[in-house]
Amino acid sequence: MKLKIYSVFDDKAGAFDRPFFLQNDPMAIRSFSDAVADKTTGLSVHASDYKLYCLGEFDDVSGKLTSLREPLFLCNAIDFIPPVVSEKLLEVENEKNS
Repeated sequence: MKLKIYSVFDDKAGAFDRPFFLQNDPMAIRSFSDAVADKTTGLSVHASDYKLYCLGEFDDVSGKLTSLREPLFLCNAIDFIPPVVSEKLLEVENEKNS
């Protein structure tokens, strides 16, 4: 079976997190949105810092990894925060950066 390779990019760290593997983009987006909704994770606390990308594909029969030429952006963590909360988070981030 071929699985896609995903990773979350942290803007503040300027780095990708450990990759994870799922069958398709909708499943990865659902998993990412569930993690953002979990109030015990940094993804929900600092949602404006995180983005989900697809990095390539893994074939579990042949063991081959195939990377994309460039990581493919799928979504922002902030997309899964209710609008009122996300506006407040952005205000706080803007104040910190001023």
